Amino acid sequence: MTRAQVSGFTDPLSWGSLLAAIAALALFGLRTVRVDQPFVPPSLFADRVYRTGVLVAFPAMAVNLGGLVFVPLLLVEVDELTPGKGALVMIPAGVVTALLSPWIGRLAGRVDARVLVLCGLGLLGLFSLFLSSFAGGSSVVFAGAGVLGLSIGFTVVMTTVIGAAASALPPDQVGVGLGILQGAQFLGAGTGPAVFGVLVSARQQGGGDAVNPLHSGADGSAYSDVFLAMAAVVVLTLVVASRMRPTTGPGAGTGPKAEAAPAAGPTQQSGNVR
Repeated sequence: MTRAQVSGFTDPLSWGSLLAAIAALALFGLRTVRVDQPFVPPSLFADRVYRTGVLVAFPAMAVNLGGLVFVPLLLVEVDELTPGKGALVMIPAGVVTALLSPWIGRLAGRVDARVLVLCGLGLLGLFSLFLSSFAGGSSVVFAGAGVLGLSIGFTVVMTTVIGAAASALPPDQVGVGLGILQGAQFLGAGTGPAVFGVLVSARQQGGGDAVNPLHSGADGSAYSDVFLAMAAVVVLTLVVASRMRPTTGPGAGTGPKAEAAPAAGPTQQSGNVR
């Protein structure tokens, strides 16, 4: 994806690396089902709560980090702020999320996991659409509010998913299960900005008005479309998350109860990516 931003998908290095990645993934899956002690135990995915959590973590992280990357770029390229000033818009989101994290962690241990995940994803989608509508030519306050909403939504989603996964898995599988869940986040962190970056490049080269009819700014159409694409990703993730079942009930909660799972705020995630 990164190579495609430079030379397009017709470059042999672009489509060739994509085919190589698909082949490597297929071989990894084949190896996983054949060995006695696989790196990723297939039995983990027999649990619907855990399986859904992994499928939610990947796109949620892709959208969250996409916002953390492209909002400052929007402010620098479209609003013509210096990189230092553009980065300042991230500070309120980090502070507020850090203050809310303990409360979100306690809430995740008391409220139905599916409800909280859907609410968190709803915030991600709503503020992605908000950023799409006000991208470019408007006050930086809108950009700051958008990042803040994304960060809170992501924290709600991942805190709940981590707690639900820890409660759903058998005790002897919690460690490897949460490790794979964290791996899904890292994959989302790498994939999101790369894919959305290709879209930004394509839209900047193609020109034209933003797809979102709510976008009224004269500039920033490419970024508006990227944030709209993020909102579309969240809608698809909502469909997946709706299949998550409560962790309470017969046969559930076999793993250790995580009433106050650590929240993963934007500052922590950015540090992990670095």
